[in-house]
Amino acid sequence: MGEGPRPEDRPEDLPEDKRRRILDAAVAEFAERGYELASTNAITARAGVSKGLLFHHFGTKKDLYLHLVNHVVDRYTERLFKDLPELDPDIIERVFQIALHK
Repeated sequence: MGEGPRPEDRPEDLPEDKRRRILDAAVAEFAERGYELASTNAITARAGVSKGLLFHHFGTKKDLYLHLVNHVVDRYTERLFKDLPELDPDIIERVFQIALHK
């Protein structure tokens, strides 16, 4: 029976420059070609990393895509909260929860 993913298998544990290159390359590839036509070969070539490294830390193409979507949502959410410091945090949380349920 497998042990499950080790902590070093997570994208967050990559050196920041490699992680950033992979995410930037993935954004470009998915934006240009869409999910179905996007190529992990093209992503690794753009990022200058091996396919083994990509799959070791991100799993499948679908896992990479979902990680990328979550990463983008997290960045926009951080910016939203940073730009609205004077609002009551409870109000922001309620609006965010409403948006998630729509």
